[in-house]
Amino acid sequence: MTMLNNLLIINQNKMFKILPIDVFSTDVVVSINQSDDQLYDCLCHRFTREQFDLAFDDWKSDARTVTHSDGFIIVRFRGKIKKEPDTLGLVAHEAYHAAYAVLNKIGVQPGFETEEVYAYLIQFLVREILKMK
Repeated sequence: MTMLNNLLIINQNKMFKILPIDVFSTDVVVSINQSDDQLYDCLCHRFTREQFDLAFDDWKSDARTVTHSDGFIIVRFRGKIKKEPDTLGLVAHEAYHAAYAVLNKIGVQPGFETEEVYAYLIQFLVREILKMK
């Protein structure tokens, strides 16, 4: 299945989606349960293989958020997203990293005066990631 605005590729419980964050002129790429080669195939127009391997070669955790030099952000989950507390907590954790990267790009640091923008962006990211299940 492919959608025009938010590219969504579903292949045997492996998912890739580009979430445009139009208001901040950037994209957040979400990868769920894809192998390195599957994700690279989805990203090859934006990464060289060397850049990709450098970003993910030491990846040992269940999830990782990486900011590409072009400014887009990749949120990658090793396994499927399940509705259980540990997994939902991991989604929120990675959503914070992605929100920080998006807002840091435009000079918005976390703090009392920027709390709401962080909260809304994290809420949006968590909701969109959970909708991918």
